[in-house]
Amino acid sequence: MITLKKYIFQTSFLLCLGIFIFLFFYHPIETEDVWWHLSTGRWIAQHVQVPNEDVFPFAHERTHWLCNNEWLGSVILYLIAKGGGVVGLKVFRPLFFIFLTGILFFYSYKRLPFSLLILLILLETFGLANRSFLRPDIFNFFFIQIFLINLFDYEDSGKRQRLWILPILSCIWFNIHLGSFIYGTLLLFIFFLSACVRYFNLNLGRGDASQKVNAKRQVQDLALTALACLVSFAVNPYGIEGFLYPFKVFLFPDFVGYHKLTTLIVEMQPPGYLFTSFHYFYYFALFAFGLFIIPFNKKNNFSLTMLLMFSFFVFLYMQRASSFFTLVCAYVIVEGAKRTRFNDIWKSFRYSKLVDGLLLTGIAIFLLIQILTFWDQKSYFNGRRINDRSLTVNLLSEAPIQLLLKNKITGPVFNQDLLGGQIIWLGYPDLRPFLDGRNSSQERLNITQAIFLNPQGIWPKAESDYHFKIIILHLSQFPFIKYISTLPTWQLISVSGDYVTYVKRGAFHLPKELNGFEDTLRSRVVSTEDLRSLKRLTERKNVSMLRGILHPSAYVDLISDSITLFELGYKGAAVEDLVKASKISDHPYIRNLAVVMLKQLDKTS
Repeated sequence: MITLKKYIFQTSFLLCLGIFIFLFFYHPIETEDVWWHLSTGRWIAQHVQVPNEDVFPFAHERTHWLCNNEWLGSVILYLIAKGGGVVGLKVFRPLFFIFLTGILFFYSYKRLPFSLLILLILLETFGLANRSFLRPDIFNFFFIQIFLINLFDYEDSGKRQRLWILPILSCIWFNIHLGSFIYGTLLLFIFFLSACVRYFNLNLGRGDASQKVNAKRQVQDLALTALACLVSFAVNPYGIEGFLYPFKVFLFPDFVGYHKLTTLIVEMQPPGYLFTSFHYFYYFALFAFGLFIIPFNKKNNFSLTMLLMFSFFVFLYMQRASSFFTLVCAYVIVEGAKRTRFNDIWKSFRYSKLVDGLLLTGIAIFLLIQILTFWDQKSYFNGRRINDRSLTVNLLSEAPIQLLLKNKITGPVFNQDLLGGQIIWLGYPDLRPFLDGRNSSQERLNITQAIFLNPQGIWPKAESDYHFKIIILHLSQFPFIKYISTLPTWQLISVSGDYVTYVKRGAFHLPKELNGFEDTLRSRVVSTEDLRSLKRLTERKNVSMLRGILHPSAYVDLISDSITLFELGYKGAAVEDLVKASKISDHPYIRNLAVVMLKQLDKTS
């Protein structure tokens, strides 16, 4: 029986946790796939049909393209944006993650001690944060939890009604995201395999007749449920073609080039970062807690073991599965605690109250520090201080697009895929990106990779064939950017943090400030006073670790501008911007950059 005092304490703690989760996920919308999803959702809502060909072609070509397994997710995101604007999307993300953690909380409340449950929710929050991009993928987190809850309950109780809802959910899930085909099918397979193992064990003489009958019934029920879920995939706007789509993706290498994409897209590669940084300790903590709880469970621990192992190896194969691994670990821990009556064991532990107190105190201090930090976080753009809470999008990637539209600079754009969606959302068809996150053309994807690997050999023909007039790229493709900067036919008109914009010389009637942008940069030479300022910056003491935690340095766009300009050879402008940034912020990068710049300048002097 919970007392009033305990109820007030736990409610207050949960409120603090909720505020932390909200602020933790309340950040600007990233330069990512969300923009082409919004554009596709807008097209579907306006035309009241799903596309059968590329509705955002680069050169008016007719390319077969299905928005098969994400059409409904794209529509949902667009309707949120339509109703609440970009701010509505920004608010939706933290509210959705509070809802997700709420599901875990209410499922686990009577199965785990309160202090350990709060710790588990924190670990789950950190684990999901790496996959918190605003795109249909986040809806997987809801369906995975519902599948796990129903499958665990069926395994324990044998109630068939727990399985009846899964085909319906699977049908909706399939139209929102391909995760239904991957994660939903995998979960059903694991529980089916567990039921088969239990049935065979009982038939080896380890159970009575009623147990054997129940085990056989569970095998049949799970097999029929899996079949019904598979059939439900056919309920989609594309019919049989939509049903066969995921099979073609994984079984036919040339269909959408999936196997090639795994070598190009970072999130589809193994999570090498796990073993190079302690920052991702929460994944190991979740896995360790899962391994700890399983041996105490003497009944049906095979399904728990298989879930933990399968999710771990899927994660090791592809870092995109980190969310699946996180959720599976959390529910394995909770289900294992329920089956071992861990709550009762914890209460009988002599020092449980002391551990609870220390753990909750530590978490409370952490939450308060983080809340104050998030609330006070600021950024500087164009010398103007902006509270991060007021930012809705990545201003650095949006700025060059808006600059082009403002000055009526239109036409085909050579760009990286992540920026393509934002170009479509803001500027299509005036601006036509060569690539976007859909990767609807394997030919253009191959050409882009070839250009980045061998710009001198591939770019001249590509430029001629595709009539590029505009280039917007992130500094991550610096070798190609450096090559373009040497061509007299292209001129730099904008540097926005890590993004650079070039246009074909003479292709547009440019305003004076854009036409003379390069000349202005060249006129800013490194002066004696600049060198003295740089040297003073190298002598600046870095911010202490404690102060860095309590008062993190603000983001300053001038720092990013300075890096980009220095790499492009505009050293005077770079040094000048870095010195300006030092007057705004005590960011530790400033001192480190000053050291690097001085060394480079000494070599060239």
